[in-house]
Amino acid sequence: SSGQFGAYADALPDGFYGRQLGMTGISMAVDTDGYDSGQDLRCDISLPGSHAEGFVVGFDGESGPSATNFGESVVDDSSGSEAVTAKVVGKMGDGIKELTVQQVIVLTAESYGIDVSVQIANTGSETVTDVRYMRYTDPDNTKDLGGCYDTMQEV
Repeated sequence: SSGQFGAYADALPDGFYGRQLGMTGISMAVDTDGYDSGQDLRCDISLPGSHAEGFVVGFDGESGPSATNFGESVVDDSSGSEAVTAKVVGKMGDGIKELTVQQVIVLTAESYGIDVSVQIANTGSETVTDVRYMRYTDPDNTKDLGGCYDTMQEV
């Protein structure tokens, strides 16, 4: 419910393959040649190591308040199509200076990524400045397959 992907659980819901070798939890998992076909190449993107995935919002410059993974409600907005949609809403601030953050997360069948749309609104009674939003992850996607924690990226 926080807006962060992934959870640790001993038992997974029906239809979830989970991680290899009895490792617990599931977040953004993948099997590159398909589940139930070819080799067992299941791996999890953000749970190996420290669970490093989420979002941060802040305002009023570097010395202003910030909050991490503060979703208060999650609504299943799936339309029955091949996409699964969740809406995560949370507030940060004191009511006088306050932001409401709504994230709509869409996972589409056969997709190679996720779509996250973010709306941030000033819902307090005073103006806020220098609003910032960051979504982050530390992908350790090869760790479940015997790889290391090093992350190599090209941008």
